[in-house]
Amino acid sequence: MAETMENNLPMILMILGGVLILAMLFLLLRMRREKNEPKRDNEEKSLRPVSQTTKRSTQRPSETKAAQNVSRKLKPKQTESEKRTSVSKTPPILDQPVKKMPGIQRRHFEEFKGKRILIAEDNAINRKLILTLLDGLGLKLETVETGRETLDRLFNGEKGPIDLILMDINMPEMDGLEAARKIREHPIYDRMPIVALSASTSDEEVRQILQSGMNAYLEKPIDLGKLYRVFKLFFDWQDALPDYKRRKKPIGDLHSQVDRKVLDWEKGLRYSNGDEKLYAGILKEFFDQYLHSDRQLKEWITEKNYDEIKALAVDLEGISATIGAGPFYDTVTRLHRVAEQKAYTMFPDFIDEYSKELRDLNREIEKYLEE
Repeated sequence: MAETMENNLPMILMILGGVLILAMLFLLLRMRREKNEPKRDNEEKSLRPVSQTTKRSTQRPSETKAAQNVSRKLKPKQTESEKRTSVSKTPPILDQPVKKMPGIQRRHFEEFKGKRILIAEDNAINRKLILTLLDGLGLKLETVETGRETLDRLFNGEKGPIDLILMDINMPEMDGLEAARKIREHPIYDRMPIVALSASTSDEEVRQILQSGMNAYLEKPIDLGKLYRVFKLFFDWQDALPDYKRRKKPIGDLHSQVDRKVLDWEKGLRYSNGDEKLYAGILKEFFDQYLHSDRQLKEWITEKNYDEIKALAVDLEGISATIGAGPFYDTVTRLHRVAEQKAYTMFPDFIDEYSKELRDLNREIEKYLEE
């Protein structure tokens, strides 16, 4: 028996060796297959047909800038608390009815002491109601009665920047929707909350409110608890923004070479919410866009292109007030008034004055940007 085993030992070793080799090959093939499976999965996914959802998202027709802004505003479904805690460069958007804050009394509004609120409302009773609710609580309240007066206050006012606007939808001369759209045309007002006031808040009206650039809406009559919630949301957001006044270097030490009679940059900074980078960007854009506008004005006067002259004056009236360009603002305001009155024979009288004021302003802008 032992002799038989000894004679068969080489055969047994060969068989065992073959089995071992087969086992190793099996393991090797299995490891290689497992390694390649993710790659094949990815390749299969890449070869799958594009879903209808993907096609719609990639082939959507181009939208206007305003429509894109509205679609972005309507998509987020954050709660108000989530929106309050996330600080962004622009104020939150409330696309749902504001919920009432329970237990709110007038004294609770003292928390917002010092905030400046512009009430745009043409109805005397509604104005009185809001003023009665908020008067004597430390808030700085101002009122206007038309959309045009709202724009005049923002761009031509001397009382300091506005922290929030309560805007009636239906007003004479210019309604609240149109006023909001014109306000949003100027980047310095991207950070200013505008809250619509309306007796009717149908789906269509809410769509128009948000599309105009407003941030929220309140139903009339004004509810104290809802108003407090709106103030709390937007003022907490504002207070979380960086404050340029906390700079170590006093603001008065900056740009000492700039003639503030021509370019009141401190006023411009106030309108820019203290954002020096934003203000400098606006100055640079003004410089680049209107550097030779005096030549264009002269050409339009010669060609009697009065509509273009009026449009130029309207644009420059708001921009020049925003950047603190007092003398230039006075010139384009009178030019606008002449265009409104259609006193076209007076246009040539503005050519030299406009050129001088524009030249002086551009000189001071260059100084500001260089320092």
